[in-house]
Amino acid sequence: MLQQNPDEAVAWKYVCKFLLALGQFEQSKNCLSKAHQLDMHDPETIKNIGNIFNALLSDTEAIKYYNLALSIDPNFVPVINCFHPVNCLCPSIYP
Repeated sequence: MLQQNPDEAVAWKYVCKFLLALGQFEQSKNCLSKAHQLDMHDPETIKNIGNIFNALLSDTEAIKYYNLALSIDPNFVPVINCFHPVNCLCPSIYP
């Protein structure tokens, strides 16, 4: 799929899912970064980059990407739910 559509963000997202299943977080993050370069307005891709940082215990970076996703779509519920595991580090997110 990626060889046929290297300029499609969706193709990079599928490769990311495959790499995540193999536990290859850094490579997966690189694929998501490429998907983000191709489609800068997809909050799901940005949220997933945040999820990788969260899995790597880099909460500050995770929050940065979650906030970026919310800046694109303030009502994007999947990213709002992502704040729950790290809310102790960022109490100003909650009213």
